[in-house]
Amino acid sequence: MTMKLIFYIISVFVLFLFSCGDKKMNEEQILVRATNNIAKFYAEKDTTNLYRAMLGLDSISDNYLQKKSVQHRIQVYHLLGEYSKVLTYIGTLEESKFNRKYQKQMYLLYYSFLQEEQINDTILYNQCIHQIQNEITQTSDIEV
Repeated sequence: MTMKLIFYIISVFVLFLFSCGDKKMNEEQILVRATNNIAKFYAEKDTTNLYRAMLGLDSISDNYLQKKSVQHRIQVYHLLGEYSKVLTYIGTLEESKFNRKYQKQMYLLYYSFLQEEQINDTILYNQCIHQIQNEITQTSDIEV
């Protein structure tokens, strides 16, 4: 009886280990698929590839892979010219989701700049440029 119990416990433990590995593998596959769809967009100029690239990115839970997922999503919004969406998305993220401490703020300034440029608002456009220059000056001593 105790041998069966030990076998059962070991079996459950092994299944648990394999299921954890599968989750990480699935998350990596999601990123590979997103990368491939972005590459297809560049080759074919078909925006449906960008929308396909976004599928599943929200389901990634691994911290390292999440940072890559954030970069993919920002890239897709950028390629689609959806600057208001990328601003909203970046605004919801914590600084820890970026590779560098200052990246969130710089992205917010950059996409505000692009959004103002898109609607031809030269006053806000110039303000964004000034803010970006100030941010670069303030963060110039940070290691890249």
